[in-house]
Amino acid sequence: MEEKRSSSSGDVPENWPEEFVYSRTSISAEMPIALLRELLATQNPGDQQIIIPIIDAQRVHPNLKIEVITKDLRYKGFRPHLLAGEKAFLGYSHRGLFTTKFIAKGTELGEYVGCLSLITRERFAEWPRSEYSWFIPFGGLMLVVDPSKVANELVFGNDYRDIRSRPNAKPKLITHRGCYYFGYITTENIDAGEEVLVNYGEHYRFE
Repeated sequence: MEEKRSSSSGDVPENWPEEFVYSRTSISAEMPIALLRELLATQNPGDQQIIIPIIDAQRVHPNLKIEVITKDLRYKGFRPHLLAGEKAFLGYSHRGLFTTKFIAKGTELGEYVGCLSLITRERFAEWPRSEYSWFIPFGGLMLVVDPSKVANELVFGNDYRDIRSRPNAKPKLITHRGCYYFGYITTENIDAGEEVLVNYGEHYRFE
């Protein structure tokens, strides 16, 4: 049976599981997202001139696709994927994020979409953890990116351990039109058909 698809912003990518609501952009539960973006401003006027096309288009990199990880899906063609046949925490078959064409080192892959919250360091210790959330130090606060309410393709970028010797992408605060967007950037060239893998780190905490 084909899985249902849900979206808050138009078309949904192939292999999108019903457990997530697809969105091209992040939301904020605590304040209007436009106001939160102002709080994430870089304070450098020159950064207004930095425009990342994929973030401007509210898309991830066009050379990415979601794949359901099955026993028939072989990593680089020589062994079963670590997550083959396993279920994610929410109950769906594991997905991975794969390239359809070559992507060069140093390429921004887009915004990691989620529900954004700015919290104090004191609240960080008690903040509920999600299997998919990231926690990013920002000044004296912590930026939380939680994709349990809305998400995009980057939520399926898996951890590199036991799949590859090192990650080929990493989390980054990407400057776009004078504001910071949390996303991924490649750390080496990635050939077509390879999986995009990052280092989740401790509690998905970005330093």
